[in-house]
Parts: sequence; C-alpha cells; structure tokens
Amino acid sequence: MLRSIGNRLVRGLLASPLHGLLGAGILVITVTGRRSGKRYSTPVQCVARGNSLFILSHRARTWWRNLRQPAPVEVLHRGRHLRGTGRVLASDDTDALEALRGTMLGKVAERRGVDSVLLRVDLEAA
Repeated sequence: MLRSIGNRLVRGLLASPLHGLLGAGILVITVTGRRSGKRYSTPVQCVARGNSLFILSHRARTWWRNLRQPAPVEVLHRGRHLRGTGRVLASDDTDALEALRGTMLGKVAERRGVDSVLLRVDLEAA
C-alpha cells in the first residue's frame, strides 16, 4: 500500500514542472505485459549514458520480466516522454558495468549482487 502511494507520488512529480526535485537519476518506465497486454508503470533509478538508460531493479519485482526479450517501453525522464527498447542484461555486461561505475547506482548494484536485475533502455532518436 505504501509503495503504491509512493509510486503514484513519484509518477506525478516526474510528470510535473517540479520533476527536477527528484534529480536526473529517477524515471518512470512503462512496459506492456507479454501475455496480459496490461501496462505497468513503475519509478526506478537509472543512469543515463548517451542514448541509453541503465536501470537496476530488485529481482523480486515482476515488471522487468516483460523485458527478457527486447520489447518497446516508454519512459518519463526529466519531464519528457520518450520511447525506446528495453531488455534485461547479463549481470556481467561490460557496457552496463562501465556505465554504472562510480555512480550511486553502481554501488547499489555491487551490494545487491544476485538480488538485482540490470536492464538497458535504448531510446529512439528524437
């Protein structure tokens, strides 16, 4: 219940002119269920590198499972609605690990280890 309320608050803030209060490392990702077709939107932490966003999620969450195969996603990042392709990465993906190195999210990834899932969203050109 509290997570649901917090997620709604973060989604609302990211969609508002006050999105800068949350910083550049937070976005809302929207994925579509492979079987259900239902859309799931969840706030996550990210690191932006070029035209890619690297995301770390708890393995216990389920939304990321829809990206085991590359799939279209929508993100709300820095007040902008963007489209891209999301995918789950191998835990030893060198590009992702390099992108996360030296960031707060990289430190979280090191601590969590097997309890986390690493994802990449390649954004479409504007």
